[in-house]
Amino acid sequence: PLALLCLLSTCVTPPAAQGLAWDAGAVTTGPITVPVILALGAGFVRGGDSGFGLVALASLFPVLSIAFSCYSIKLWAHLTGTDTASERPARASPAGSLLEVARAEAQLTAQSFLPLSVGLAAVVLYLRLPLRAVARRPVPLGLARVLFGLYTFYVGIKLGLLPMGRNGGARLVRGVIQPDGAVHPARAVGVCAFGVLTIGACQMIEPDLLVLGSQAERLSAGRVPKMRLVATVAAGCGLGTVIGIVKVLLNLPLLPILLALYTLALALTYKQDDFLVGLAWDAAGTSTGSITVPLILALGLGIAEQVGAAEGGAPEYSPLGPLGILGCASAAPICTVLVWFRGMSL
Repeated sequence: PLALLCLLSTCVTPPAAQGLAWDAGAVTTGPITVPVILALGAGFVRGGDSGFGLVALASLFPVLSIAFSCYSIKLWAHLTGTDTASERPARASPAGSLLEVARAEAQLTAQSFLPLSVGLAAVVLYLRLPLRAVARRPVPLGLARVLFGLYTFYVGIKLGLLPMGRNGGARLVRGVIQPDGAVHPARAVGVCAFGVLTIGACQMIEPDLLVLGSQAERLSAGRVPKMRLVATVAAGCGLGTVIGIVKVLLNLPLLPILLALYTLALALTYKQDDFLVGLAWDAAGTSTGSITVPLILALGLGIAEQVGAAEGGAPEYSPLGPLGILGCASAAPICTVLVWFRGMSL
């Protein structure tokens, strides 16, 4: 019912916000969020339940919140007489020097890590855990490692992965759109093949997905092998990325694509085992993680700028041309997992 509600809300959401809503749902579950959610789910397990499905819920609710925000902005503009449609966001500034990026990402890391620290402290106080016991365990050292790893990861993304994906996307798509506006078939196939191979390779080392695979293998007593699940999700994510790239190349509307993907996913979900359903929908949230998301967004932005979709190819979609690729990339793994493991006794 929640997935259907999200699709219905998308139907009445402004086209420019549809891709933003589903991409926001895809990026909410990251390298810190997923392990915490899966651990909570495993802790709440009763009887034969698996605890899967919480990641999917955490990914779907942001879609509703974005749709609600759009109508809140419209209502506010109507009540105050503010013309928000005339406002144009500023372009993102390019990455500066290493020192500037290091300073900015240190602030971002602190802002990201503070809520987690406060939440863990609240849990310790609520459960009345002895502080000595917490200090003796590897909790402080683990938090310090997470903080340092998150910081270096942010710096690497800003200086390396984002420029590489954007420049690669722009160079890769040169010649795909011919002067008369037609798409060169062979070169378009090359772009799609690059997307499948690149995103599939990223999935094999995606931290969120590896955590999900380990959890699934343990709870299924080995009937769902970790690497087989990872490979299945990687294939689905690559296929979804290709669908998103085609959407950007041809400047297609996002809504029919999402309706087709999620209708197929809901049809495959019908009368399936609860373990497999929760696992498949959680795979949608973990497939677009900390490594895949920056590359997909940068790749999509580079392609959109090159073909003109980000500057005026279609006014109703042009400002947010590359948005929606993540929504497609996270929907396809649901289908591949349900098809590959269909009929398996779990």
